[in-house]
Amino acid sequence: MHGCGNDYIYIDCMKKRLSAPESLAVQLSDRHFGIGSDGLIHLTGRIKRIYHKLSPEKVGTRVYPMRIEECIAKDPDVEICAVVGINDDKTAYRTIAYVIPKAGAVNHGELEQQINERCRVELPESHFPDQYVFMDNFPLTRAGKIDYKALEKLAEETKGSNG
Repeated sequence: MHGCGNDYIYIDCMKKRLSAPESLAVQLSDRHFGIGSDGLIHLTGRIKRIYHKLSPEKVGTRVYPMRIEECIAKDPDVEICAVVGINDDKTAYRTIAYVIPKAGAVNHGELEQQINERCRVELPESHFPDQYVFMDNFPLTRAGKIDYKALEKLAEETKGSNG
């Protein structure tokens, strides 16, 4: 007699991505030589922060800051980045990329150009950051994580002076 099924293997990929998830799923799901399951679910991150942005044609698009952060973090001159959204009358949200450059990195203007080129290749236009802010360090929560609420507050406070 067969069981009801729906057995899945969950793998935490928050810090390191799987290089070949398809072959790993086949290998682990094998009933005779693996754990045995109906599939593999690899967790790659939270989709907690989502913003909605309007195109010039007033078409709404979901913007995932984590996707932008992953793209910017690939730049060899970027130590770490954090992306927040603030309310905007024209587009619903403006995305602001806070960036900490690596020591000895190119100047901020060149770095912004490098990041823009990467974003144009890897991201849809709706995900291009509207503004970059270069910092020496980020505000942190008590747990030592980036304090996104503090960055959003900073973005709101400087909103008038930056657009």
